[in-house]
Amino acid sequence: MKALVTGGTGFIGSHLVDALVGRGCQVRCLVRMTSNVDHLRELGVELVSGDILEVESLEKATSGVDLVYHLAGLLGRWGLPVRSYWDIHVTGTQNILQASQKQKVGKFIYCSTAGVLGPIANPPADETWPYAPSNSYEEAKVAAEKLVL
Repeated sequence: MKALVTGGTGFIGSHLVDALVGRGCQVRCLVRMTSNVDHLRELGVELVSGDILEVESLEKATSGVDLVYHLAGLLGRWGLPVRSYWDIHVTGTQNILQASQKQKVGKFIYCSTAGVLGPIANPPADETWPYAPSNSYEEAKVAAEKLVL
């Protein structure tokens, strides 16, 4: 199986890449030119330079893969315009979905956040709970989830 991971240089994505490589999967990661890819190189991961906002790079990244794990995101950067969350999470997700469909990728897995449910009064919550985002990041993640669904 060949998997593409977006967000493979991030905290969760890097652990996912470790697990996939450990299971013998062929892994490709979409990485930005500014990303630290030392860990991915050590693992022997195939690197494709690009950005989820650059459609052309996504078509190359999704070509020949069986599965896409979409974890690329933006969180906790002080002073960024609210629009940045929408661009990365919604437009970026739409772009990678379209590239995956065009390349006939068999499976698409999206990593969201529990924050889309807002504060949970009586935990635990599950996927049947209504959306109740409480900030711009969570609102963008809700919109991206709806695109994926």
